[in-house]
Amino acid sequence: FKSPGVAETLDWASALTELDAVALDPAQVSDTLGVLLKYQDDISKMQGTRAAELIDQVRSDLKAGANFSTKLGSSGATVNYTVITALGATGSTTGTDLQGMTITQNYALGSNIDAAPIPNFRPIAFDTTAESWINQQTQYDLWHAEQHRKHLHVMKLAA
Repeated sequence: FKSPGVAETLDWASALTELDAVALDPAQVSDTLGVLLKYQDDISKMQGTRAAELIDQVRSDLKAGANFSTKLGSSGATVNYTVITALGATGSTTGTDLQGMTITQNYALGSNIDAAPIPNFRPIAFDTTAESWINQQTQYDLWHAEQHRKHLHVMKLAA
């Protein structure tokens, strides 16, 4: 087995981004291994249940607190996040747990949190009607198309 190099890793990350991957699942890993691994024998070894094992091995919890940030490219602005790992108490205003989140901070989920104990739980700032989700998806699709406009090849159809 030959471990992927930096170039292969970046290519894989780019492919996952183009596929709008938000989280890895075994099927996604299996479907995109050809971008990450060079040799067919290595790809065969990693497909199926091995992909699920790989995801479990690399999945790790982030430490709670203000310790996570992202930056777009080398000159983009840094965006800081508060990592939350706990549900918190009903009525929490800490800003450091799921129930104490505020709209003035950015958050990253650092581990799986079971929100089932919260009665009538609905994520803040989201209307959960079907029409709302369709509108949000439409807006995202239009934004995504605009971002990739130079790569689109549109031809006028004759009647």
